[in-house]
Amino acid sequence: VNISQNIFHHDELFTIGVEEEYMLCDPDTGELINRADEIMDLLEKDLKPRYSYELILSEIEVNTSVCDSVNMAMKEISYLRNNTRKLGEKLGFRIGISGTHPTARCKDQSFVQNDSYNWVVEQLSYYAKRNVTFAMHVHIAVKDEHYAISIANALRQWIAPLLALSTNSPYFEGENTGMRSSRIMQFGVFPRTNIPMRFENFNEYKILVDNYLSSDTITKPR
Repeated sequence: VNISQNIFHHDELFTIGVEEEYMLCDPDTGELINRADEIMDLLEKDLKPRYSYELILSEIEVNTSVCDSVNMAMKEISYLRNNTRKLGEKLGFRIGISGTHPTARCKDQSFVQNDSYNWVVEQLSYYAKRNVTFAMHVHIAVKDEHYAISIANALRQWIAPLLALSTNSPYFEGENTGMRSSRIMQFGVFPRTNIPMRFENFNEYKILVDNYLSSDTITKPR
């Protein structure tokens, strides 16, 4: 698999893309409610590329375009957040933003039915069904695959302080978990998460990805 050809084709360096996942909450009780299908049906044509499903129907994801600056990314994500809020006024929900919902029960959630998420549930079974989590993801373009490996290796030492700065999910299924981030504990049970290994070079990373693909551990390179 030519990962570098598939991913590293940027004309501009350090462009930014942001994804943000929202809870869809009952405006009276605050509990999660299934509105993702209705949101996708109601979207105007030009906004459809900016929205996507996540694992559960009580969650929706928005994504910016490829932005040239942090300010542009902030402006776009603010617009999408406000647009989702307005959709909530029409469809009877409010958005919530946190790593986990404080009281929602995993067993009460309805899952999105498509090939990608069905594969996740098939692979991870019980643990996929407990992944009632939410996040913001920031993607930054770099010049080539070798630079990406160097950055990934260097960032390993900053994972702990970055996590400490971003913790916002002490509650899960109505319990005070005792952790500032219960999300990292929920998501961390997935077998291919947590702190990434160090790679000597991009070829070493490519060999790992090829092995994952040939063993059906993943379905596409990243």
